[in-house]
Amino acid sequence: MSTHSEHMYKPLKSPRTIRLLKFLRGTDGSPEMKLIYFDIEKAPPYMALSYTWGSGALEDQVSVDGSLMPITANLGDAIRSIHGYLQKNGLMLWADLICINQADLHERSQQVRLMSLIYRCAETVGIWLGKAEDDSDLAIEQMRVWQEELEPLIQNYDGDFELAIASTVPANSKLYGTPGSIETRAWEGFSALLQRPWWTRAWIVQEATTGGAKKALLFCGQQKFDWITLRIALKLSHHALHHKILHCQFENPHRAFILEDLRGNREVGAYTSLFDVLEVLRSLECRDPRDSVYAALGIATDISDSDIIPDYTKSVKDVYLEVVKFYLSKPPPHSLDFLGFVIPPTEVFDSDRQNLPSWVPNWHTYGCYAFGKSIDSRNPKSREVYMACGNLAAHPRITDNQLLHVEGYQIDTIDEVCTACYLNLARGGVNVERSWVPKDGDCPYPLGGTNLEAFNHAICADTKRKDVSDSMVERAGSIDWEIVDRDTSLLTPAELKQRMCMLIDLKYLTVGRRLFKTSKGLIGLGAAGVEKGDIICLFSGGQLLYVLRETSKPGQYSFMGECYVHGLMDGEAVPTSSELYREFILT
Repeated sequence: MSTHSEHMYKPLKSPRTIRLLKFLRGTDGSPEMKLIYFDIEKAPPYMALSYTWGSGALEDQVSVDGSLMPITANLGDAIRSIHGYLQKNGLMLWADLICINQADLHERSQQVRLMSLIYRCAETVGIWLGKAEDDSDLAIEQMRVWQEELEPLIQNYDGDFELAIASTVPANSKLYGTPGSIETRAWEGFSALLQRPWWTRAWIVQEATTGGAKKALLFCGQQKFDWITLRIALKLSHHALHHKILHCQFENPHRAFILEDLRGNREVGAYTSLFDVLEVLRSLECRDPRDSVYAALGIATDISDSDIIPDYTKSVKDVYLEVVKFYLSKPPPHSLDFLGFVIPPTEVFDSDRQNLPSWVPNWHTYGCYAFGKSIDSRNPKSREVYMACGNLAAHPRITDNQLLHVEGYQIDTIDEVCTACYLNLARGGVNVERSWVPKDGDCPYPLGGTNLEAFNHAICADTKRKDVSDSMVERAGSIDWEIVDRDTSLLTPAELKQRMCMLIDLKYLTVGRRLFKTSKGLIGLGAAGVEKGDIICLFSGGQLLYVLRETSKPGQYSFMGECYVHGLMDGEAVPTSSELYREFILT
Protein backbone atom coordinates (compact mmCIF):
# COMPACT_ATOMS: atom_id res chain seq x y z
CA MET A 1 0.00 0.00 0.00
CA SER A 2 1.41 3.39 -1.01
CA THR A 3 1.93 6.38 1.29
CA HIS A 4 -0.61 9.21 1.27
CA SER A 5 0.70 12.74 0.64
CA GLU A 6 -0.72 16.25 0.27
CA HIS A 7 -0.54 15.82 -3.51
CA MET A 8 -3.36 13.26 -3.25
CA TYR A 9 -5.82 15.87 -2.02
CA LYS A 10 -8.20 17.09 -4.70
CA PRO A 11 -8.83 20.87 -4.68
CA LEU A 12 -11.93 22.01 -2.78
CA LYS A 13 -14.62 23.05 -5.28
CA SER A 14 -15.86 26.06 -3.29
CA PRO A 15 -15.16 27.94 -0.02
CA ARG A 16 -17.97 25.88 1.56
CA THR A 17 -16.72 22.45 0.51
CA ILE A 18 -15.48 20.03 3.17
CA ARG A 19 -14.05 16.52 3.11
CA LEU A 20 -15.56 13.72 5.20
CA LEU A 21 -14.25 10.25 5.98
CA LYS A 22 -16.41 7.28 5.09
CA PHE A 23 -15.58 3.92 6.69
CA LEU A 24 -15.44 1.20 4.04
CA ARG A 25 -15.33 -1.75 6.38
CA GLY A 26 -14.63 -2.33 10.03
CA THR A 27 -11.77 -4.80 10.31
CA ASP A 28 -10.46 -5.15 13.85
CA GLY A 29 -8.09 -2.32 14.69
CA SER A 30 -7.54 -1.22 11.06
CA PRO A 31 -10.55 0.59 9.57
CA GLU A 32 -10.25 1.62 5.94
CA MET A 33 -11.58 5.05 4.96
CA LYS A 34 -12.34 7.10 1.88
CA LEU A 35 -12.37 10.91 1.58
CA ILE A 36 -15.59 12.25 0.05
CA TYR A 37 -16.24 15.91 -0.82
CA PHE A 38 -19.49 17.70 0.14
CA ASP A 39 -20.97 21.15 0.26
CA ILE A 40 -21.27 21.62 4.02
CA GLU A 41 -25.02 22.33 3.89
CA LYS A 42 -25.61 19.10 1.94
CA ALA A 43 -23.32 16.80 3.90
CA PRO A 44 -24.75 13.52 5.25
CA PRO A 45 -24.82 12.91 9.04
CA TYR A 46 -21.31 13.02 10.46
CA MET A 47 -19.37 13.32 13.69
CA ALA A 48 -16.96 16.25 14.06
CA LEU A 49 -14.06 15.01 16.16
CA SER A 50 -12.46 17.12 18.91
CA TYR A 51 -9.11 15.77 20.04
CA THR A 52 -5.56 16.87 20.77
CA TRP A 53 -2.65 16.61 18.36
CA GLY A 54 -0.14 16.20 21.17
CA SER A 55 3.41 16.88 19.98
CA GLY A 56 2.23 16.75 16.38
CA ALA A 57 4.58 13.86 15.59
CA LEU A 58 3.06 11.57 12.94
CA GLU A 59 3.73 8.27 14.71
CA ASP A 60 0.74 6.30 13.43
CA GLN A 61 -0.96 5.68 10.10
CA VAL A 62 -4.40 4.81 8.74
CA SER A 63 -5.69 3.72 5.36
CA VAL A 64 -7.26 6.60 3.39
CA ASP A 65 -8.20 6.18 -0.29
CA GLY A 66 -6.13 3.02 -0.48
CA SER A 67 -2.95 4.70 0.81
CA LEU A 68 -1.37 4.83 4.24
CA MET A 69 -1.67 8.30 5.71
CA PRO A 70 0.64 9.34 8.59
CA ILE A 71 -1.34 10.69 11.59
CA THR A 72 -0.71 11.38 15.26
CA ALA A 73 -0.90 8.47 17.69
CA ASN A 74 -3.80 10.04 19.57
CA LEU A 75 -5.91 10.42 16.41
CA GLY A 76 -5.17 6.81 15.54
CA ASP A 77 -6.37 5.71 18.99
CA ALA A 78 -9.55 7.78 18.56
CA ILE A 79 -10.42 6.37 15.15
CA ARG A 80 -9.90 2.77 16.24
CA SER A 81 -11.98 3.29 19.38
CA ILE A 82 -14.97 5.12 17.90
CA HIS A 83 -15.26 3.75 14.37
CA GLY A 84 -17.60 0.99 15.61
CA TYR A 85 -19.95 3.59 17.09
CA LEU A 86 -19.83 5.60 13.87
CA GLN A 87 -20.63 2.62 11.67
CA LYS A 88 -23.43 1.46 13.96
CA ASN A 89 -25.05 4.90 13.80
CA GLY A 90 -24.42 5.54 10.10
CA LEU A 91 -22.11 8.51 10.68
CA MET A 92 -19.19 9.74 8.63
CA LEU A 93 -16.23 11.44 10.35
CA TRP A 94 -14.58 14.87 10.15
CA ALA A 95 -11.10 15.12 11.67
CA ASP A 96 -9.01 18.19 10.86
CA LEU A 97 -5.63 16.49 10.45
CA ILE A 98 -6.98 14.25 7.67
CA CYS A 99 -9.82 16.34 6.20
CA ILE A 100 -7.78 19.54 5.76
CA ASN A 101 -4.66 19.68 3.62
CA GLN A 102 -2.38 21.01 6.37
CA ALA A 103 0.38 21.84 3.89
CA ASP A 104 -1.84 24.32 2.00
CA LEU A 105 -1.93 27.62 3.95
CA HIS A 106 -4.69 29.03 1.74
CA GLU A 107 -6.92 25.99 2.27
CA ARG A 108 -6.12 25.96 5.96
CA SER A 109 -7.17 29.61 6.32
CA GLN A 110 -10.34 28.94 4.32
CA GLN A 111 -11.33 25.88 6.37
CA VAL A 112 -10.68 27.66 9.67
CA ARG A 113 -13.31 30.23 8.59
CA LEU A 114 -15.75 27.30 8.33
CA MET A 115 -14.76 25.69 11.62
CA SER A 116 -17.74 26.87 13.65
CA LEU A 117 -20.14 25.79 10.90
CA ILE A 118 -18.47 22.38 10.62
CA TYR A 119 -19.18 21.69 14.29
CA ARG A 120 -22.67 23.24 14.21
CA CYS A 121 -23.71 21.12 11.21
CA ALA A 122 -22.39 17.89 12.73
CA GLU A 123 -24.89 15.32 13.96
CA THR A 124 -22.60 14.68 16.92
CA VAL A 125 -19.49 16.32 18.34
CA GLY A 126 -17.19 13.53 19.48
CA ILE A 127 -14.74 14.47 22.21
CA TRP A 128 -11.81 12.07 22.48
CA LEU A 129 -10.20 12.19 25.93
CA GLY A 130 -7.80 9.32 25.30
CA LYS A 131 -7.30 5.70 26.30
CA ALA A 132 -8.70 4.15 29.45
CA GLU A 133 -6.17 4.64 32.26
CA ASP A 134 -5.79 6.03 35.80
CA ASP A 135 -9.14 4.53 36.88
CA SER A 136 -11.02 6.41 34.16
CA ASP A 137 -13.58 3.60 33.78
CA LEU A 138 -14.28 3.69 37.52
CA ALA A 139 -14.58 7.48 37.46
CA ILE A 140 -17.08 7.45 34.59
CA GLU A 141 -19.21 4.81 36.32
CA GLN A 142 -19.19 6.95 39.48
CA MET A 143 -20.19 10.03 37.47
CA ARG A 144 -23.36 8.18 36.50
CA VAL A 145 -24.00 7.43 40.19
CA TRP A 146 -23.61 11.14 41.05
CA GLN A 147 -26.06 12.01 38.29
CA GLU A 148 -28.61 9.51 39.56
CA GLU A 149 -28.28 10.84 43.13
CA LEU A 150 -28.37 14.56 42.32
CA GLU A 151 -30.93 14.92 39.53
CA PRO A 152 -33.92 14.58 41.93
CA LEU A 153 -32.35 17.19 44.26
CA ILE A 154 -31.76 19.59 41.38
CA GLN A 155 -35.41 19.25 40.39
CA ASN A 156 -36.48 19.93 44.00
CA TYR A 157 -34.49 23.19 43.92
CA ASP A 158 -36.05 24.27 40.59
CA GLY A 159 -32.89 23.58 38.60
CA ASP A 160 -30.53 25.48 40.93
CA PHE A 161 -27.40 23.30 40.85
CA GLU A 162 -25.57 25.30 43.54
CA LEU A 163 -28.38 25.16 46.11
CA ALA A 164 -29.07 21.50 45.41
CA ILE A 165 -25.44 20.51 45.91
CA ALA A 166 -25.02 22.85 48.91
CA SER A 167 -27.87 20.92 50.58
CA THR A 168 -25.84 17.68 50.54
CA VAL A 169 -23.85 16.73 53.62
CA PRO A 170 -20.10 15.90 53.67
CA ALA A 171 -20.94 12.58 55.36
CA ASN A 172 -22.75 11.35 52.22
CA SER A 173 -20.29 8.61 51.33
CA LYS A 174 -22.07 7.78 48.06
CA LEU A 175 -21.20 11.26 46.82
CA TYR A 176 -17.96 12.14 48.60
CA GLY A 177 -16.58 8.76 49.69
CA THR A 178 -14.62 7.87 52.80
CA PRO A 179 -10.85 7.41 53.27
CA GLY A 180 -9.65 4.52 51.12
CA SER A 181 -13.10 3.79 49.66
CA ILE A 182 -13.91 2.90 46.07
CA GLU A 183 -15.74 6.24 45.79
CA THR A 184 -12.58 8.09 46.83
CA ARG A 185 -10.63 6.14 44.24
CA ALA A 186 -13.23 7.24 41.68
CA TRP A 187 -12.66 10.88 42.69
CA GLU A 188 -8.95 10.42 42.05
CA GLY A 189 -9.78 8.95 38.64
CA PHE A 190 -12.10 11.87 37.85
CA SER A 191 -9.38 14.34 38.84
CA ALA A 192 -6.95 12.60 36.45
CA LEU A 193 -9.59 12.64 33.70
CA LEU A 194 -9.96 16.42 34.03
CA GLN A 195 -6.19 16.93 33.76
CA ARG A 196 -5.83 15.18 30.41
CA PRO A 197 -4.29 17.13 27.51
CA TRP A 198 -7.65 17.64 25.75
CA TRP A 199 -8.71 20.22 28.35
CA THR A 200 -5.69 22.41 27.52
CA ARG A 201 -6.46 23.00 23.80
CA ALA A 202 -7.69 26.39 22.60
CA TRP A 203 -9.85 24.96 19.83
CA ILE A 204 -11.94 22.88 22.27
CA VAL A 205 -13.75 26.07 23.29
CA GLN A 206 -15.37 26.26 19.86
CA GLU A 207 -15.64 22.53 19.31
CA ALA A 208 -17.09 21.50 22.69
CA THR A 209 -19.56 24.34 23.25
CA THR A 210 -21.56 23.89 20.04
CA GLY A 211 -25.14 22.63 20.20
CA GLY A 212 -27.10 21.11 23.05
CA ALA A 213 -25.54 19.23 25.95
CA LYS A 214 -26.64 15.87 24.49
CA LYS A 215 -25.01 16.60 21.12
CA ALA A 216 -21.55 16.39 22.70
CA LEU A 217 -20.41 12.83 23.41
CA LEU A 218 -17.22 12.28 25.37
CA PHE A 219 -15.22 9.11 24.68
CA CYS A 220 -12.53 7.61 26.89
CA GLY A 221 -11.34 4.19 25.88
CA GLN A 222 -14.56 2.21 25.31
CA GLN A 223 -16.64 4.41 27.63
CA LYS A 224 -18.85 7.24 26.48
CA PHE A 225 -21.02 9.82 28.29
CA ASP A 226 -22.77 13.07 27.43
CA TRP A 227 -22.17 16.63 28.66
CA ILE A 228 -25.08 16.54 31.12
CA THR A 229 -23.34 13.76 33.06
CA LEU A 230 -20.12 15.79 32.99
CA ARG A 231 -21.92 19.01 34.04
CA ILE A 232 -23.32 17.46 37.21
CA ALA A 233 -19.93 15.96 38.07
CA LEU A 234 -18.23 19.34 37.58
CA LYS A 235 -20.77 21.16 39.77
CA LEU A 236 -20.29 18.54 42.50
CA SER A 237 -16.50 18.72 42.29
CA HIS A 238 -16.60 22.53 42.46
CA HIS A 239 -18.52 22.31 45.74
CA ALA A 240 -16.35 19.51 47.14
CA LEU A 241 -13.14 21.31 46.22
CA HIS A 242 -14.25 24.65 47.68
CA HIS A 243 -15.35 23.10 50.99
CA LYS A 244 -12.48 20.59 51.17
CA ILE A 245 -14.80 17.63 51.60
CA LEU A 246 -12.86 14.99 49.65
CA HIS A 247 -10.52 12.39 51.12
CA CYS A 248 -7.96 12.60 48.33
CA GLN A 249 -5.87 15.06 46.39
CA PHE A 250 -8.11 16.67 43.76
CA GLU A 251 -6.40 19.06 41.34
CA ASN A 252 -8.42 22.20 40.60
CA PRO A 253 -9.85 21.66 37.07
CA HIS A 254 -10.19 25.39 36.38
CA ARG A 255 -10.15 24.94 32.61
CA ALA A 256 -13.08 22.51 32.79
CA PHE A 257 -15.02 24.93 35.00
CA ILE A 258 -14.44 27.81 32.56
CA LEU A 259 -15.42 25.66 29.58
CA GLU A 260 -18.64 24.60 31.30
CA ASP A 261 -19.55 28.24 32.04
CA LEU A 262 -19.07 29.21 28.40
CA ARG A 263 -21.01 26.20 27.17
CA GLY A 264 -23.89 27.13 29.49
CA ASN A 265 -23.95 30.64 28.01
CA ARG A 266 -23.96 29.32 24.44
CA GLU A 267 -26.74 26.82 25.17
CA VAL A 268 -29.12 29.64 26.15
CA GLY A 269 -27.97 31.87 23.27
CA ALA A 270 -26.42 34.45 25.57
CA TYR A 271 -24.50 37.39 24.20
CA THR A 272 -20.81 36.52 24.20
CA SER A 273 -18.27 39.17 23.28
CA LEU A 274 -15.01 38.45 21.48
CA PHE A 275 -13.21 39.55 24.66
CA ASP A 276 -15.16 36.99 26.72
CA VAL A 277 -13.91 34.21 24.46
CA LEU A 278 -10.36 35.50 24.09
CA GLU A 279 -10.05 35.67 27.86
CA VAL A 280 -11.00 31.99 28.11
CA LEU A 281 -8.68 30.98 25.28
CA ARG A 282 -5.59 32.71 26.65
CA SER A 283 -5.35 30.12 29.45
CA LEU A 284 -5.36 27.31 26.86
CA GLU A 285 -2.74 26.04 24.44
CA CYS A 286 -2.44 26.17 20.67
CA ARG A 287 0.42 25.26 18.39
CA ASP A 288 0.08 28.51 16.45
CA PRO A 289 -0.29 31.74 18.53
CA ARG A 290 -2.61 33.16 15.85
CA ASP A 291 -5.13 30.48 16.78
CA SER A 292 -5.58 32.19 20.16
CA VAL A 293 -7.63 34.69 18.11
CA TYR A 294 -8.89 32.56 15.22
CA ALA A 295 -10.36 29.89 17.54
CA ALA A 296 -12.60 32.59 19.08
CA LEU A 297 -14.15 33.93 15.89
CA GLY A 298 -16.88 31.31 15.51
CA ILE A 299 -18.09 31.79 19.07
CA ALA A 300 -18.22 35.54 19.69
CA THR A 301 -21.56 37.16 18.91
CA ASP A 302 -20.33 40.75 18.55
CA ILE A 303 -18.20 40.14 15.46
CA SER A 304 -19.06 39.26 11.87
CA ASP A 305 -17.22 36.95 9.48
CA SER A 306 -15.72 39.93 7.64
CA ASP A 307 -14.38 41.81 10.71
CA ILE A 308 -11.36 39.55 11.25
CA ILE A 309 -10.60 36.99 8.55
CA PRO A 310 -8.24 34.08 9.37
CA ASP A 311 -5.06 34.44 7.36
CA TYR A 312 -2.01 32.38 8.28
CA THR A 313 0.27 34.50 6.12
CA LYS A 314 -0.07 37.36 8.65
CA SER A 315 2.33 37.76 11.58
CA VAL A 316 1.21 37.21 15.18
CA LYS A 317 1.63 40.93 15.86
CA ASP A 318 -0.60 41.87 12.92
CA VAL A 319 -3.31 39.44 14.02
CA TYR A 320 -3.31 40.76 17.61
CA LEU A 321 -3.36 44.34 16.32
CA GLU A 322 -6.44 43.46 14.26
CA VAL A 323 -8.33 42.77 17.49
CA VAL A 324 -7.32 46.16 18.91
CA LYS A 325 -8.34 47.98 15.72
CA PHE A 326 -11.69 46.19 15.72
CA TYR A 327 -12.47 47.53 19.19
CA LEU A 328 -11.05 50.98 18.52
CA SER A 329 -13.65 51.23 15.76
CA LYS A 330 -16.44 50.67 18.28
CA PRO A 331 -18.35 53.63 19.72
CA PRO A 332 -17.73 54.76 23.31
CA PRO A 333 -17.73 53.63 26.08
CA HIS A 334 -16.08 50.38 24.95
CA SER A 335 -13.40 51.57 22.52
CA LEU A 336 -10.66 51.33 25.19
CA ASP A 337 -11.84 48.05 26.74
CA PHE A 338 -8.96 46.18 25.08
CA LEU A 339 -6.52 47.85 27.50
CA GLY A 340 -7.98 45.79 30.32
CA PHE A 341 -6.61 42.61 28.76
CA VAL A 342 -2.99 43.73 28.75
CA ILE A 343 -0.96 41.77 31.30
CA PRO A 344 2.19 43.77 32.14
CA PRO A 345 5.24 41.49 32.34
CA THR A 346 6.49 40.29 35.73
CA GLU A 347 8.75 37.45 36.82
CA VAL A 348 5.65 35.22 36.60
CA PHE A 349 3.54 36.66 33.76
CA ASP A 350 4.12 37.30 30.05
CA SER A 351 7.89 37.55 30.04
CA ASP A 352 7.82 37.01 26.25
CA ARG A 353 5.78 39.85 24.71
CA GLN A 354 6.63 38.72 21.15
CA ASN A 355 7.67 42.29 20.22
CA LEU A 356 4.15 43.59 20.84
CA PRO A 357 3.64 47.22 21.86
CA SER A 358 2.97 47.51 25.61
CA TRP A 359 -0.70 48.41 24.93
CA VAL A 360 -1.52 45.38 22.76
CA PRO A 361 -2.83 42.32 24.64
CA ASN A 362 -0.81 39.15 24.16
CA TRP A 363 -3.60 36.63 23.64
CA HIS A 364 -1.16 33.73 23.86
CA THR A 365 -0.44 34.27 27.56
CA TYR A 366 -2.44 34.06 30.75
CA GLY A 367 -2.29 36.10 33.94
CA CYS A 368 -5.21 37.99 35.43
CA TYR A 369 -8.77 38.69 34.37
CA ALA A 370 -9.89 42.09 33.16
CA PHE A 371 -12.10 44.19 35.40
CA GLY A 372 -15.78 43.90 34.47
CA LYS A 373 -17.07 46.46 31.97
CA SER A 374 -20.83 45.78 31.81
CA ILE A 375 -23.40 45.40 34.60
CA ASP A 376 -24.88 42.50 32.60
CA SER A 377 -22.20 40.75 30.54
CA ARG A 378 -24.89 38.96 28.51
CA ASN A 379 -26.58 42.18 27.41
CA PRO A 380 -24.69 44.22 24.76
CA LYS A 381 -26.74 47.30 25.70
CA SER A 382 -26.07 47.03 29.42
CA ARG A 383 -24.85 50.09 31.25
CA GLU A 384 -21.21 50.27 32.31
CA VAL A 385 -19.85 49.07 35.65
CA TYR A 386 -17.61 52.15 35.95
CA MET A 387 -17.19 55.44 34.13
CA ALA A 388 -14.08 57.01 35.65
CA CYS A 389 -13.76 59.42 32.72
CA GLY A 390 -17.20 60.91 33.25
CA ASN A 391 -18.45 62.36 29.96
CA LEU A 392 -15.04 62.77 28.30
CA ALA A 393 -15.25 61.31 24.80
CA ALA A 394 -12.50 59.03 23.47
CA HIS A 395 -10.24 60.04 20.57
CA PRO A 396 -7.60 57.27 20.49
CA ARG A 397 -5.50 56.76 17.38
CA ILE A 398 -2.68 54.49 16.24
CA THR A 399 0.21 55.96 14.27
CA ASP A 400 2.23 54.06 11.67
CA ASN A 401 5.05 53.31 14.07
CA GLN A 402 2.57 51.48 16.33
CA LEU A 403 2.22 54.14 18.99
CA LEU A 404 -1.18 54.57 20.68
CA HIS A 405 -2.20 58.19 21.29
CA VAL A 406 -4.78 58.77 24.05
CA GLU A 407 -5.91 61.90 25.87
CA GLY A 408 -6.68 62.55 29.51
CA TYR A 409 -5.23 63.58 32.85
CA GLN A 410 -2.51 62.41 35.22
CA ILE A 411 -4.30 62.24 38.58
CA ASP A 412 -1.96 60.53 41.06
CA THR A 413 1.21 58.49 41.61
CA ILE A 414 1.66 55.07 43.21
CA ASP A 415 3.49 55.50 46.51
CA GLU A 416 3.35 52.00 48.10
CA VAL A 417 2.77 48.49 46.74
CA CYS A 418 1.86 45.27 48.53
CA THR A 419 2.95 41.74 47.70
CA ALA A 420 1.47 40.50 44.41
CA CYS A 421 -1.07 37.67 44.56
CA TYR A 422 -0.35 34.75 42.24
CA LEU A 423 -2.16 31.86 43.97
CA ASN A 424 -5.76 30.87 43.32
CA LEU A 425 -8.28 30.00 46.03
CA ALA A 426 -7.44 26.30 46.12
CA ARG A 427 -3.69 26.85 46.42
CA GLY A 428 -3.42 30.00 48.51
CA GLY A 429 -6.77 30.71 50.11
CA VAL A 430 -6.99 34.41 50.95
CA ASN A 431 -3.70 34.61 52.85
CA VAL A 432 -2.14 37.22 50.54
CA GLU A 433 -5.27 39.35 50.67
CA ARG A 434 -5.24 39.25 54.48
CA SER A 435 -1.65 40.53 54.40
CA TRP A 436 -2.92 43.58 52.51
CA VAL A 437 -5.28 44.69 55.32
CA PRO A 438 -4.19 48.27 56.22
CA LYS A 439 -2.62 48.67 59.64
CA ASP A 440 -4.25 52.10 59.88
CA GLY A 441 -7.67 50.66 59.07
CA ASP A 442 -9.49 52.85 61.61
CA CYS A 443 -8.07 56.08 60.16
CA PRO A 444 -10.29 58.22 57.92
CA TYR A 445 -10.08 57.53 54.18
CA PRO A 446 -9.49 60.75 52.18
CA LEU A 447 -12.75 60.30 50.26
CA GLY A 448 -14.97 59.23 53.16
CA GLY A 449 -15.32 56.29 55.54
CA THR A 450 -12.30 54.47 56.96
CA ASN A 451 -9.25 52.95 55.32
CA LEU A 452 -10.53 49.46 56.24
CA GLU A 453 -13.87 50.11 54.57
CA ALA A 454 -12.10 51.40 51.47
CA PHE A 455 -9.84 48.33 51.45
CA ASN A 456 -12.79 45.91 51.74
CA HIS A 457 -14.38 47.56 48.70
CA ALA A 458 -11.13 47.88 46.72
CA ILE A 459 -10.20 44.18 46.78
CA CYS A 460 -13.64 43.40 45.29
CA ALA A 461 -13.38 46.39 42.91
CA ASP A 462 -16.65 47.47 44.57
CA THR A 463 -18.64 44.72 42.80
CA LYS A 464 -20.66 41.69 43.86
CA ARG A 465 -22.86 38.95 42.38
CA LYS A 466 -25.70 36.89 43.82
CA ASP A 467 -24.63 33.66 42.18
CA VAL A 468 -21.46 32.18 40.67
CA SER A 469 -23.26 31.64 37.37
CA ASP A 470 -24.94 35.07 37.39
CA SER A 471 -24.02 37.44 34.55
CA MET A 472 -25.23 40.45 36.56
CA VAL A 473 -22.91 42.41 38.84
CA GLU A 474 -23.82 45.11 41.30
CA ARG A 475 -21.79 47.97 42.73
CA ALA A 476 -21.19 48.60 46.46
CA GLY A 477 -19.64 45.15 46.84
CA SER A 478 -17.19 44.46 49.66
CA ILE A 479 -15.67 41.44 51.35
CA ASP A 480 -17.56 40.26 54.43
CA TRP A 481 -14.83 38.77 56.61
CA GLU A 482 -17.37 37.59 59.20
CA ILE A 483 -18.94 35.13 56.73
CA VAL A 484 -15.53 34.17 55.31
CA ASP A 485 -14.18 33.28 58.76
CA ARG A 486 -17.29 31.58 60.17
CA ASP A 487 -17.30 27.79 60.65
CA THR A 488 -18.83 26.49 57.40
CA SER A 489 -20.66 23.71 59.27
CA LEU A 490 -22.78 26.45 60.88
CA LEU A 491 -23.79 28.06 57.58
CA THR A 492 -27.09 27.44 55.81
CA PRO A 493 -27.08 26.30 52.14
CA ALA A 494 -27.87 29.90 51.11
CA GLU A 495 -24.99 31.25 53.24
CA LEU A 496 -22.61 28.62 51.87
CA LYS A 497 -23.58 29.68 48.36
CA GLN A 498 -23.04 33.36 49.26
CA ARG A 499 -19.64 32.64 50.81
CA MET A 500 -18.48 30.61 47.81
CA CYS A 501 -19.62 33.31 45.36
CA MET A 502 -17.87 36.03 47.39
CA LEU A 503 -14.55 34.19 47.54
CA ILE A 504 -14.61 33.17 43.88
CA ASP A 505 -15.28 36.76 42.81
CA LEU A 506 -12.58 38.04 45.17
CA LYS A 507 -9.91 35.74 43.71
CA TYR A 508 -11.10 36.50 40.18
CA LEU A 509 -10.00 40.08 40.83
CA THR A 510 -6.94 39.67 43.05
CA VAL A 511 -4.99 36.87 41.31
CA GLY A 512 -2.38 38.56 39.12
CA ARG A 513 -2.79 41.86 40.95
CA ARG A 514 -1.48 43.77 43.95
CA LEU A 515 -2.89 46.38 46.30
CA PHE A 516 -1.32 49.82 46.20
CA LYS A 517 -1.58 53.16 47.98
CA THR A 518 -1.20 56.47 46.18
CA SER A 519 0.64 59.65 47.16
CA LYS A 520 -2.77 61.12 48.04
CA GLY A 521 -3.51 58.26 50.43
CA LEU A 522 -5.99 56.43 48.15
CA ILE A 523 -6.25 52.64 47.99
CA GLY A 524 -6.28 50.83 44.67
CA LEU A 525 -5.94 47.47 42.93
CA GLY A 526 -3.62 47.17 39.94
CA ALA A 527 -1.64 44.63 37.90
CA ALA A 528 1.09 42.62 39.62
CA GLY A 529 3.68 44.51 37.58
CA VAL A 530 2.93 48.01 38.91
CA GLU A 531 5.65 49.69 41.00
CA LYS A 532 6.19 52.69 43.22
CA GLY A 533 6.56 55.79 41.04
CA ASP A 534 4.18 54.63 38.29
CA ILE A 535 1.59 57.26 37.43
CA ILE A 536 -2.20 56.85 37.49
CA CYS A 537 -4.10 58.39 34.61
CA LEU A 538 -7.64 59.01 33.50
CA PHE A 539 -8.19 58.49 29.75
CA SER A 540 -11.03 60.05 27.79
CA GLY A 541 -13.48 57.26 26.99
CA GLY A 542 -11.97 54.90 29.57
CA GLN A 543 -14.18 53.19 32.12
CA LEU A 544 -11.36 52.58 34.59
CA LEU A 545 -8.11 54.30 35.53
CA TYR A 546 -4.79 53.32 33.97
CA VAL A 547 -1.20 52.93 35.14
CA LEU A 548 1.71 54.21 33.03
CA ARG A 549 5.49 54.10 33.43
CA GLU A 550 7.74 56.76 31.97
CA THR A 551 10.21 55.73 29.25
CA SER A 552 13.47 57.39 28.24
CA LYS A 553 11.58 59.38 25.59
CA PRO A 554 9.73 62.47 26.89
CA GLY A 555 5.95 62.15 26.64
CA GLN A 556 6.09 58.40 25.88
CA TYR A 557 5.04 55.71 28.34
CA SER A 558 4.86 51.96 28.79
CA PHE A 559 1.35 50.78 29.57
CA MET A 560 1.14 48.95 32.94
CA GLY A 561 -2.50 47.92 33.00
CA GLU A 562 -5.86 49.22 34.14
CA CYS A 563 -6.58 49.79 37.83
CA TYR A 564 -9.34 50.41 40.35
CA VAL A 565 -8.95 53.28 42.85
CA HIS A 566 -11.63 53.43 45.51
CA GLY A 567 -13.73 56.56 45.27
CA LEU A 568 -12.60 57.63 41.79
CA MET A 569 -14.50 55.26 39.50
CA ASP A 570 -17.55 57.38 38.62
CA GLY A 571 -16.10 60.61 37.29
CA GLU A 572 -14.89 62.04 40.63
CA ALA A 573 -11.31 62.34 39.32
CA VAL A 574 -12.19 64.51 36.30
CA PRO A 575 -10.72 67.98 37.01
CA THR A 576 -13.06 70.95 36.86
CA SER A 577 -10.54 72.71 34.61
CA SER A 578 -9.24 71.35 31.29
CA GLU A 579 -5.94 73.13 31.75
CA LEU A 580 -4.06 69.91 32.54
CA TYR A 581 -5.74 67.89 29.77
CA ARG A 582 -3.01 66.35 27.61
CA GLU A 583 -1.97 63.61 25.22
CA PHE A 584 -0.21 60.42 26.35
CA ILE A 585 1.78 58.38 23.84
CA LEU A 586 1.94 54.66 24.65
CA THR A 587 4.82 52.67 23.17
